[in-house]
Amino acid sequence: MTASEARRALPDDAAEVTVRSGAAHSTLSVTDTPEWFDVELAAPAVDVVNNAGSELVDGAVGADRGLYVPDGPAFLQEAEVFAWCGAGVLMPVRYLRDVGAFDERLFLYSEDFELAWRGREHGWRYAYVPNSVLRHVHAASSVDGSNLKLFYDGRNQLLVAVRHASATSVLNVLGWYVRATASRALRDVVAPLLSGRPPTTEAVAVRARALASFARLAPAMVRERARARGSGAGGVR
Repeated sequence: MTASEARRALPDDAAEVTVRSGAAHSTLSVTDTPEWFDVELAAPAVDVVNNAGSELVDGAVGADRGLYVPDGPAFLQEAEVFAWCGAGVLMPVRYLRDVGAFDERLFLYSEDFELAWRGREHGWRYAYVPNSVLRHVHAASSVDGSNLKLFYDGRNQLLVAVRHASATSVLNVLGWYVRATASRALRDVVAPLLSGRPPTTEAVAVRARALASFARLAPAMVRERARARGSGAGGVR
């Protein structure tokens, strides 16, 4: 159970959440205020990967390579990756002069993936270097699973796809997002109403707002796409 689910399940401001690690467990009192907790572990702590370079999934969506995988031999080799993560990248000044700066319309998420994809269209390639290690708190700006993260993740992934992916991939990822939103609406809103229970509209509302914001910004991304292809920079080479 996540903290947000626990808060929805209980009427008061705090929720008791049990965190388990094998036979060990800790009971935490969580609220809406972000807070660090010490928890008991059943085994020694291990490092897990946040990003060992970024991957392109289904021809349209960026994903962290190695996310949540324990660090180990698989990440000891240099490798070419599709894109870089903005939390850990070194680039020459001429890269930005050639490719341009971050797209400020992609506030908070996917702006690094878009700039990396844009760089590929200009002929740049990227290397994962295993002995370059950074400590990073995943989703520290927004909190993983929060409505803020869900909104910008969903909207910006769609915008980046429109800017760079093939038409087929764009239709596939947009169709998936719409279907997932409809499925969530059936589960959280329609089904409870039909059974006489109160609906839960929060997640559906976030997805609907993301789609509306995407629709507003998508025409500008289409124009950027056309401009890039007109100048000879377009498509993954």
